[in-house]
Amino acid sequence: MTRIALAILALIGLAVACPAQDDFTPKRFYLEVPIVTGGQAAAVIVVPEGEEYATIAARVREIVREASGVELEIVGPEEALPERWVAGANFILLGRLGDSVAVDALYCQHYVVTDAEFPGEGGYVVRTVHDPYGTGACGVFLGGSDLAGVARAVEEFAALLPAGDDIAMPHTVALEGPAISAPLTPATGDGTPALLTASDGVVEAVGVE
Repeated sequence: MTRIALAILALIGLAVACPAQDDFTPKRFYLEVPIVTGGQAAAVIVVPEGEEYATIAARVREIVREASGVELEIVGPEEALPERWVAGANFILLGRLGDSVAVDALYCQHYVVTDAEFPGEGGYVVRTVHDPYGTGACGVFLGGSDLAGVARAVEEFAALLPAGDDIAMPHTVALEGPAISAPLTPATGDGTPALLTASDGVVEAVGVE
């Protein structure tokens, strides 16, 4: 029997052994992070320990209250460990690697990359985290290499946050700091360039799908 005939028989065998997966369901994409839905809280604020972080968390709560009239609950990092990311749960996370076990878990899986070196002294990061654990839960990360950077992230969040009874953050990446050297180059869903700029260490991408 020729090699070609053997190859054909092998392919037929594979086709029989691997039936079509007619029941395959594509993964759902969560393109926004709900914060307030129908005038009700849809997220909680996750804050590391410490008086300074408590002050920053209170500012986040104030920002959301001013935008929606809704007051979000403030919880500790243990309330946002991977097993707490269940359907219907959404998180606004403050901090950096080493300050919050919730942020540490996301960092170890490369969903956030903020630590003592990046984005650098005084630098901030605002980025959405979409369904990292496959449960439908999402987050908004407000981080920095130091407390000053986290506070700056919060004010950037305030500038980006819409107002109303239904507030959701679209896919967002906004960061600035001395460790940032070059921007990424994403595109929107229709292939046109996204809102992404880099100037003096500033990178912003908002509404990228």
